[in-house]
Amino acid sequence: MTEPIIAPAHAIHVCRGMHECRHSVLRFPDLIPALQECFHHHDLEAGLCSKIQGPLRHHHRIKVSVSLCPNGCSQPQVADIGLLGAGNIRISDTPCTACSRCIAVCRENAITLSNAGPIVDPSKCMLCQACTRVCPEKTLEIGQTGMRIQLGGKLGRHPMLGRELDGIHSEQEVLEVVHRCLQFYLERFTPGKRLGDLIREMSRAEFETEFHP
Repeated sequence: MTEPIIAPAHAIHVCRGMHECRHSVLRFPDLIPALQECFHHHDLEAGLCSKIQGPLRHHHRIKVSVSLCPNGCSQPQVADIGLLGAGNIRISDTPCTACSRCIAVCRENAITLSNAGPIVDPSKCMLCQACTRVCPEKTLEIGQTGMRIQLGGKLGRHPMLGRELDGIHSEQEVLEVVHRCLQFYLERFTPGKRLGDLIREMSRAEFETEFHP
């Protein structure tokens, strides 16, 4: 994991995949500066200071974690805003030779072979694209790439995994979601409650309506 960017009201952690990692699903080189600009635009520090007594403390800070693959080395699942690189698998018209390399590399057992070629089970696939890297015939190809977004994760006395928005999202959509999160947090901030606590008070439909780009 690279050195985090830490400010009084936010922290951004990034896995080493932003620079060099064989597991990285995608590269968003402009994402981190754009995230910084999001926080600058909303002036989170001033907004929070106007709502609390005393100085900002660690639990007030919004934590963002960016992982460029589903391995989640930067622990996005327990961040206020967790971003994970992901890519759909597409089956091309190139005939499969039934080499079974895709089956061997898939840790989720999401792939089976039929007479017509590979079958990917979307309920098991982690969107890591490992199978596309070992397919010699390129029967399995990279489809849509982007980021999964998980919101409201935290550690502490009552740890919670982030709640995931539906879909795979582009860089612009990620930034829109972050803007919505910061606005939501500032509007509904209550001392003693983290972003995850506020999100858990919402129904699934309210969650998607509030944050989905």
